[in-house]
Amino acid sequence: MRKINKKGIMLKFLTSLLLAIIVFAPACLVSSSFFRTSTQALENFDSFVDDLQEFAETKPIGYRGSSMLIMDEETAVVYFDNRSEVLAEVVVTPVTEYSSGTIARTIRFEKPDLCALDSSCICLFRDVNIEKNEDDGTYNHNIKGNTVLCSELDYHLSVEVCGWGEEKGNIFRYDCENGFVIERNLIKEVDQIYYYYENERRQSIYLTRLDTEIRLSGVS
Repeated sequence: MRKINKKGIMLKFLTSLLLAIIVFAPACLVSSSFFRTSTQALENFDSFVDDLQEFAETKPIGYRGSSMLIMDEETAVVYFDNRSEVLAEVVVTPVTEYSSGTIARTIRFEKPDLCALDSSCICLFRDVNIEKNEDDGTYNHNIKGNTVLCSELDYHLSVEVCGWGEEKGNIFRYDCENGFVIERNLIKEVDQIYYYYENERRQSIYLTRLDTEIRLSGVS
């Protein structure tokens, strides 16, 4: 009768188990970190909107406060203002300091179906589809949110300046129409634009209660 080598079988099993842990543990950690980060940003957006609502309902005119905004890479918070003539999109134009002139790049954020066309609405764009068009030297980039979270507002928002953060390249300012955008490395990725504002993952957004709106500002 053949004798079974139990020690050899156990050693082989333990070796295989150890290799599996070495191979799959890092991948699991990376995946876990990714989903944790996205969930944190998602929950923070809800909290940020709650802060705005509470600020609009309870704070007197002239009151100043702040709220923390956490954003993942290549995401944007977009505000669509129903006081605008154009309701279906927010337009951002990065402006540079080149004295000889530059190629214009216009970035258009399409209003999601989650928002009524005639409503003021704030949305978190988490995953986007970018359509690039060129017309007479002007580059138009249409951005549609594949994964968005939106909240309609019964008050209005505005920004002190359209772009803030650390200046990269020859960025001079962002011009915004029909609302505004607070983004983190999303405009940077649009057609490899080399002039933009860069923000940290966590940023304090300063709030000022005005007569008809809440004014937002950041570090610039």
